Amino acid sequence: MTKPPARDRFFLNHPAVFLLAVLFAWAVLGASTWAKIKQNHGVSKVDLQGAELPQVDFNSPTGYALGQRRLILQDVDSCQWIMHTQRMVAEGGWRERFAPDDNAPQGREIHWSSGVMWWLAGLGSLHARFLHLPVGAGIEQASLWSNVLFLGLALLLVPWVVRRAFGWLASALGAVAFVTSYSFGSQFASGCVDHHGWVSLAGLIFLLFLAAGGGGWVAGDGTAPSPAQARKWFAASGFFAAVGLWISAATIIPFIVGMGLAAIVTAFLLAPAPKPSAERVDPSLWRLWGNTAALCSLGFYLLEYFPDHFGWRLEVNHPCYALALWGGGEWLSRVVGWRAGGPFFSGASDRWRALAATVAMLLTPLALLAFKTQVFRVSDPFLWQLHHDYISEFLPLTIKFSREPFLLLVMLLGALPLLIFADARLLRGVPLAMGRKAGLALTLGGALLPSFLGLSQSRWYNVASGPWLAVLIATVGCCTLLAHTAQYDWWEKMLGFLFVIFVVFYLPVFVFLDVRDTMRKPPDIGIGGDKMILIRDLAYRLRRTEPTVAAPDQPPIVASGPTNTTWLMYFGGLRGLGTLYWENLEGLKRAAELFSAPTSREGERLLRENHVSYIVITSGEPFVFEYPRLWRRLAAKDHPQDTLAYGLASGKNIPLWASPLPYPIPNRQKEGTLWMALYDVREAR
Repeated sequence: MTKPPARDRFFLNHPAVFLLAVLFAWAVLGASTWAKIKQNHGVSKVDLQGAELPQVDFNSPTGYALGQRRLILQDVDSCQWIMHTQRMVAEGGWRERFAPDDNAPQGREIHWSSGVMWWLAGLGSLHARFLHLPVGAGIEQASLWSNVLFLGLALLLVPWVVRRAFGWLASALGAVAFVTSYSFGSQFASGCVDHHGWVSLAGLIFLLFLAAGGGGWVAGDGTAPSPAQARKWFAASGFFAAVGLWISAATIIPFIVGMGLAAIVTAFLLAPAPKPSAERVDPSLWRLWGNTAALCSLGFYLLEYFPDHFGWRLEVNHPCYALALWGGGEWLSRVVGWRAGGPFFSGASDRWRALAATVAMLLTPLALLAFKTQVFRVSDPFLWQLHHDYISEFLPLTIKFSREPFLLLVMLLGALPLLIFADARLLRGVPLAMGRKAGLALTLGGALLPSFLGLSQSRWYNVASGPWLAVLIATVGCCTLLAHTAQYDWWEKMLGFLFVIFVVFYLPVFVFLDVRDTMRKPPDIGIGGDKMILIRDLAYRLRRTEPTVAAPDQPPIVASGPTNTTWLMYFGGLRGLGTLYWENLEGLKRAAELFSAPTSREGERLLRENHVSYIVITSGEPFVFEYPRLWRRLAAKDHPQDTLAYGLASGKNIPLWASPLPYPIPNRQKEGTLWMALYDVREAR
């Protein structure tokens, strides 16, 4: 009788364990979501100033009168996703490339992935049909659970697909970690309509599929996938790498580069399989991966932009990246094959192919060096400095450590990067099949590079959580193969046990305690909630004033800080100047120039040119000094006071054409309360 492999004899490696893990993960996700939705509805119904919520209007693109909205979402990007999706559906299109309410009155381009909008629009339409609401209102309400549902489906399907490659236990732990990893799960939280979780998941899948495909090694005896199986895994991995490019090219590229570097290092460091082994390297798998990723990336580009929105925008998916993927796959195939004993070039024509692959890989960096902001607007000095100095997610990790509580940072970083110690042991000190080691190294490379980038910009730690989940599944899959061998010391087994306890028990308990506390307290209307409700109330009042009601197609234009501008646009259906998106670089610069005006006459001229009706400056985001610093290229310690923004915020130098608007808010002199400087500047026009 054939002796079963070690994994089959490991008692926790059982389908029942996987089923229990999925049910447990769904329970955690469902309880947390239910609590947050209840809390959100409670906050959205709070009325601090007596302004009525907008009435349902089936003729409005938002589902409410005058293009207003009700739902309070503290995530600014979620507000933008909802606005874009509602506009797309109202206009009867299936892509959205222009935002008329931002950078007003000219408007600005949009280059956000339509895939997220299609998902939200579909769920919003179903929500509206069942609750007899306008589609726009259904989209707004569906935003509370759209990404949660996406995560729930992913935690079931992804572990199920890879269960044969890594085992039931590894898939079960992966399913639990989908919801208990704070960095990963928070990207799919209730009310968070965003693409970051999607691209993190795409990175997880494409890396995990490469590991399931043996990392480029094949065999016919079960130690590695067969050539046919490996080709399927690699082709599927290439497809999901292209999906990641479609969702967010700037985010997925470090995952791909890290994986490619790991493939090269693995080819040089991992010793060849012993002669009796049936394992062998199949370099053609990398050529297949590159071709698949390139063709699918090009297909997604055409799906997004064909036939009339082509252009050089390297911030998003572009044919240059498709060429780079093809060239990268070609070179990986050559390097891996050469290290396995094959020729680097097979003839003169093959040299030309290698040269073409090199040019394809260099095209993108050469374009960035030659044309800079023309093809990559994020590199503009104004926008770069804005991100670096004033957006928290762009701050280095060292600054995060000095500003954030320790426990919050532990939740942000998570425990998954500790797997690097176990992986080092598996890669160098344990007799695993070469395909297992190569696959584990690829997932590790895809996770390490974005984590390293997190040292300079902490935002990378959230999106890197997806690749680290791939590392978790691949690592546990390798460990269960060795469960009945004497490869580990007692202290290594103890540490592994404690790590599993932390992932499976401590983190879920922490989530459940958070759910319990959320359900016990009333709707959160603390300082942050007060501000959101007051901004919503203000947006309603500005939108409902005459003569704006008489001209519903021309809402007033408001000048404020970037976050306030988005909220005023979202709640009131107003128009704004500067929001924190690279497509709106022009609007940000116009807002900065306006707030930095050194004289009343100059401010009046800029208000007239920008058709601004109201100026709103609030505590928390006054941008009294930030905009002038950026516009005048001053140091962070400078506090210019000869600006329009400072005069209006302090009340010490108010121009004659600026009429202060009375607004009942808490005493601005009281510490910790909200203050607001609100001016009607229509006389300047």
